[in-house]
Amino acid sequence: MVRNYERKKPKRSYTKADLEQAVQAVQAKKMGSLRARKIYKIPQTIIMDHLKDRRGVKSQTMGRPPALSENAEEKLAE
Repeated sequence: MVRNYERKKPKRSYTKADLEQAVQAVQAKKMGSLRARKIYKIPQTIIMDHLKDRRGVKSQTMGRPPALSENAEEKLAE
């Protein structure tokens, strides 16, 4: 593994609010995805993915989803 790894691309420079505004503007047909990309400085593929529901909101929890529900886990623990 490389010890001095340098990122090739800069991290995203847009906020979640900018993304939501861009998606809403394209959905409302106020502008196209190309224009929204230039104004909000968000990659067009990300805007289109959000429009077509190919990208969702990432979960706030880390790791895999639990195999058992909370109720099943409590019953097993008793």
